[in-house]
Amino acid sequence: MGKVIVSQFVTVDGVFEDPGGSEKLDRGGWAFQFERGPEGDRFKLDEVMASEALLLGRVTYEAFAEAWPSRTGDFADKFNGMRKYVVSTTLREPEWNNSTVIRENVPS
Repeated sequence: MGKVIVSQFVTVDGVFEDPGGSEKLDRGGWAFQFERGPEGDRFKLDEVMASEALLLGRVTYEAFAEAWPSRTGDFADKFNGMRKYVVSTTLREPEWNNSTVIRENVPS
């Protein structure tokens, strides 16, 4: 059995939504207004490289599936090649490779 480790972008005042700005929300894009620096970049790369799979909701999955397949590099190669599990009652045909939809027992 594996571990589930949660990695999220969140501001000090508790904003989780739309860190990259792709959803065009009121506070969107906040996460990329600042540089993490070399140590922060290394931390994120090491975190991804140690992961075996991604567990995503549908909205995040759709944003990632649109953005990541065209990217290259260590981080992108890992994201694109790893298993992806999407929790959704509405997504039917995931197109990003190695994606599985979890539909059963999903609270609504």
